[in-house]
Amino acid sequence: MSFQLERIAEDCDPLRSFYTDSLLAALRKVSIANAQELLLWSVDDLVQQTGLSRPLIKAFKADVARHLTPLASNGWDLYQYASITQRTHSSGIKAVDELLHGGFCTQELSELSGPSCGGKTSLCLSTIVHLLLSDPVATIIVLDTTGSFDAAHVVELLQHSAKSVNPCINVNDHLEISRLLNRVRTLELYDIETAFAVIEGLVTESVEEDEDHNFNENLELLVFDSFSVLFTPLLSSTQGQGHALMLSLARKLKRLAIDKNIAVLLTTTAVHAHAAQVSNQHSYFNTTFSRPALGASWTFCKDLLVYIQRKADLEQNQPELQSNRLIRRHVAMGRVAEVMTSRRFQSGGWCLYDA
Repeated sequence: MSFQLERIAEDCDPLRSFYTDSLLAALRKVSIANAQELLLWSVDDLVQQTGLSRPLIKAFKADVARHLTPLASNGWDLYQYASITQRTHSSGIKAVDELLHGGFCTQELSELSGPSCGGKTSLCLSTIVHLLLSDPVATIIVLDTTGSFDAAHVVELLQHSAKSVNPCINVNDHLEISRLLNRVRTLELYDIETAFAVIEGLVTESVEEDEDHNFNENLELLVFDSFSVLFTPLLSSTQGQGHALMLSLARKLKRLAIDKNIAVLLTTTAVHAHAAQVSNQHSYFNTTFSRPALGASWTFCKDLLVYIQRKADLEQNQPELQSNRLIRRHVAMGRVAEVMTSRRFQSGGWCLYDA
């Protein structure tokens, strides 16, 4: 990433009394457009080529170097910052919230993985609806790669959940429904280039209109459904370009989650593994052959991985469970969710819930 000299000069000298436009113009004349190029030049060469004074060049190079140097933070400062700023957003399902210690946390990448029609999108919509009803100003962005976002279904969920979450909201009023849905923006993404452009725009907040600024200021949740659709065709064991693009976008999403203090919720599909390599014998899925689809390089990107599957499908694939009365009662409930990976709490817990 190129750091523009104009921005650094303004940060270091807001009044522009020392780092004037003539300084920047002189640097541009010798084809120095960003901070990296400036640091590659020696002071003597800059003085000779630009005609600027040596003290001015030395001072500006020192300020640019300081500006690009990362600041170290100790563990206590990081802990205090996280405890003050981090929030959790309820999924709208009591059992899932208890499993996740309150819900999906801001400043984190949370992944929902599982087979198709397993309930990942439904859990995302439930989280969206609960946030809309519980927070009067929160805004949400949905990045839809499959065209599956259904506003009519969201309205049905709002009408079903309003009484228990926020009885003051009249969801039978079309104007009230309009206000709620106006706080959700959907963007359809069908290629990686558009995905990068959208995320980069959110990181830099390039849009300056008042309405968009207010929307971004109140942003609490970003849903990416489905993240794996964009990258699965590009992942190969012989070529690393697809993996590199995937990791690059994941880092941008993580940076966005931290800088904007929002929760990022991704959905990914599962694939059939040749063998059930289970590290946790107490897992609810200890005999399933399904595994998350994005491969080993994705393992370290997310902060939370929740695996979701319909229990009817799980019983069908595991005939030995049919004789267990307790499991049969669980199957009737709908779905099972298990925490496979978490940076905040111990993984391995699971819950059963209706959906």
